[in-house]
Amino acid sequence: MKEFKNKFYSKSVSLVNKGWSAWVLLAVAFADASFLPLPVTTLFLILIIVDITKSVKYILAVVSGTLAGAVIGYLVGHFAWIDVNGEVSGFGHFVLSSVPGFSEAAYNKLHVMYSGWDYWILFLATLTPIPYGVFAISSGIF
Repeated sequence: MKEFKNKFYSKSVSLVNKGWSAWVLLAVAFADASFLPLPVTTLFLILIIVDITKSVKYILAVVSGTLAGAVIGYLVGHFAWIDVNGEVSGFGHFVLSSVPGFSEAAYNKLHVMYSGWDYWILFLATLTPIPYGVFAISSGIF
């Protein structure tokens, strides 16, 4: 694990010398917010510590990537779960019948919780180590 940390740090520091470090940060933030858990905060902090003069560029990259990833995650959740007629799609039926412990009753319970606590759920999601993409997709579903 220590070897991975050292390698991650050295790759992050080498990004600062390249002109595309903000683009990499934007892509990592997008992927983290939509579907893939990645260490965005760690990369962000390393890049800012190494070169503070580019901090505004890095902040804009993280915010833009996270916002775009969250919107795409929401759209994926919404259109994968609900079809054109407003009914649960084939993928939704597959999940309801295949995932152990997840049934239509559980879906309805989560739907009621999201209806009442929507903004608070998303706010608290930012404070947990659970990947934000899970919450972006589930907000699209519910």
